Amino acid sequence: MPDKETLADGDTGFIGVNPRMDPASLKQGMASDAKNVIFRNGVAETRPGVQKPAWLNNIKPESTFKEINPWGTIYGAGTFKDPNANEFVLLAVDGDVYFCRENNDPRIMSLPTGVKVLEDVTFTQAFSKVLMFRGVGLAPLVMNTLDAGFVDLVDHWSSATTYTASTSEVAHGPWKAITSITHSGGTATVTTTAEHGYKTGMDITVRNAVETEFNGRFNITVTSASVFTYAGGTGTTATGTITCSNQQDYWKADAGYSASNEPGVTNWTQTGLILPNADIAEFIQNRVVVGTSYNSTTFNYTSQKKDFLFATDILDHKHVFFTSQFRINQGSDDVLVDILKMNENQLAIFKTKSVHLLTNFVVTDVSTGTSGLESSLVLQTLIPEYGASGPRATVLVGQDVYFYAGRRGVLSLRQTEQGKVQGVDLPLSEPIQPLIDRIDPRHEGKIRMAYMDNRLWVAVPLDDGSDGNNCILQFDFLNRQWSGRYDGTAIRVKEFFKAYFSGSERLFFTSEDGFVNLLGESDHGDEVRDTDRENNIGVEEITTSITTRGYHHNDLNLRFFKTARFSVGTWNPQFSASLVMDGANERQSLVTDRTKSRTNYYRPFDQAPWVTSNVNGDHDTPYREDYTSDISPSEDISLVTEGDDTMLTEGGDTLLTNQVSGVFPGTDFNPFRFQETQETFKVATREGRYGQLELTNNQGRIQLKQVILTTEAGQQGTLVKS
Repeated sequence: MPDKETLADGDTGFIGVNPRMDPASLKQGMASDAKNVIFRNGVAETRPGVQKPAWLNNIKPESTFKEINPWGTIYGAGTFKDPNANEFVLLAVDGDVYFCRENNDPRIMSLPTGVKVLEDVTFTQAFSKVLMFRGVGLAPLVMNTLDAGFVDLVDHWSSATTYTASTSEVAHGPWKAITSITHSGGTATVTTTAEHGYKTGMDITVRNAVETEFNGRFNITVTSASVFTYAGGTGTTATGTITCSNQQDYWKADAGYSASNEPGVTNWTQTGLILPNADIAEFIQNRVVVGTSYNSTTFNYTSQKKDFLFATDILDHKHVFFTSQFRINQGSDDVLVDILKMNENQLAIFKTKSVHLLTNFVVTDVSTGTSGLESSLVLQTLIPEYGASGPRATVLVGQDVYFYAGRRGVLSLRQTEQGKVQGVDLPLSEPIQPLIDRIDPRHEGKIRMAYMDNRLWVAVPLDDGSDGNNCILQFDFLNRQWSGRYDGTAIRVKEFFKAYFSGSERLFFTSEDGFVNLLGESDHGDEVRDTDRENNIGVEEITTSITTRGYHHNDLNLRFFKTARFSVGTWNPQFSASLVMDGANERQSLVTDRTKSRTNYYRPFDQAPWVTSNVNGDHDTPYREDYTSDISPSEDISLVTEGDDTMLTEGGDTLLTNQVSGVFPGTDFNPFRFQETQETFKVATREGRYGQLELTNNQGRIQLKQVILTTEAGQQGTLVKS
């Protein structure tokens, strides 16, 4: 009978997800949801895992030569290419800075006396140097060579140094009065006369104590608005007219300078033409550009909000000029959060409530007159209504810029064919708006973005973001679709950065747990900390899930769902599948925790089980259920001497080792080969408007390739489904 005609609906491939639309309205190839899945070549597959490279992590104690440990707190990461094109990764961790290179141990770099890195920093390479920006409270440091390490951008004034009149520049002051310094247990406690305005981690210079051991440059811990401590001193109390400073003021020697003249006293003039303190920076047209709150007229950072841009002179990483200072959107109540180089003469400027474009950066050797940047640059407001959520929540993709704009989601700036830049008001993230709505607005400033491998990566704090970015949203530019989300214990993104690994540029991220991670490297699970393992690194299985679109027939009649079939590729799987109907909680389990044997064959039925050592060289024999190999330790065995005597430890215990199952690789041994099967299920009759297949996998890897649901005609007319 025509009413009982069996019809089928399904997908022969998958390209992305769209959780916003009604499942029955999605086009072929689209899924309603996906977790830990990549979509490539029409297949939805478990994502590759996260790896923790030893050369980028803490391998102390070095005596074991085995352990891979977290650093503790990672305050910044960047890359440096020396004049010979050798690339190094720079890591600011636990107060120190390291440089790292593949297949080498991390090496610590020198810092100025008393300096520790205990706040987030930004590394920016300019020419053959690297600038480390340490925020508004601390002056930048500069690295000229790896061996020399980081030094002050401008040397601190010293009474023991003779300077050059009309030329020398120094950092000196402002000085704050100290009421008292007491000492106990190796710690000096400083009380200032007024509120000091310092933060923990700053390096502060103390001078004029009669007991000279209290004088010097120290890293401080703030305990109150007028008290801080530092490690030092040997007495109980310091005496004298003692002062302290973070050395943020800059001075230039006058023509009448003579030896030992002190800045602020005689023959020095305060200058606002030194690159100011900042936390965001870019290198464009041989200039360093920073965003800051510094006012070069009043020489302070407190009277203005952060909406100034300062650009250094060409081929100069230290000096700025009055004609290279700009205020962005003066009078607005938003502040600068990021700047991004779009090309060689365009800089995108992101504030919290607006987006701007600075164009026409020119190459000139004169910045002190009217031919400087001020005469060439053009500032254009692209978006006046909204801006970026925070630093590095912006990324360049080809000629376009993408950024996260709060509840609006991911938006873009695009260049037209005429080279004009304009904002695109339709969010790229519109198809995944339900996920955008789950982002914790309290922690939007932590969101980070990156572009690699034709994909946009957006690290976000989903649901409760107290522990940072616990999820990565991914947009695939090849499919022009979103690929769902990544999560797991290893996904705790603090900052993305790119570096070369095994000959190609790869995407890394620092995490809140103190590890440096490589994305998309492991063929089996995510590497996580496991102190029960010899190297302290274990493997966490990746939980994969995908929910297809709603399969139905192109009419308004309800359908009876009869069978479900799906084609999967599997590698050591443990998968479950359910049929999900359009009604509330209407779900039918099709299979639960199905695994595959690595020794049994589908056919012939009497095939002898595969020998796991592959001693017969038959690993590639067709029709086996699973092609993984187990080479993990099987049991402890005792060690013996050549004379067959049991070896003992110094304590008299039997010396044990792990016995490992041997494998003979042979010529066709491929332990990462997928087996493909078609799984078929008869459905206990369910009636509804549409049905979805929900597939989950809790170990190994799985590939979903095709899905088909068959139906027969259901109720028609005005009856209400119940």
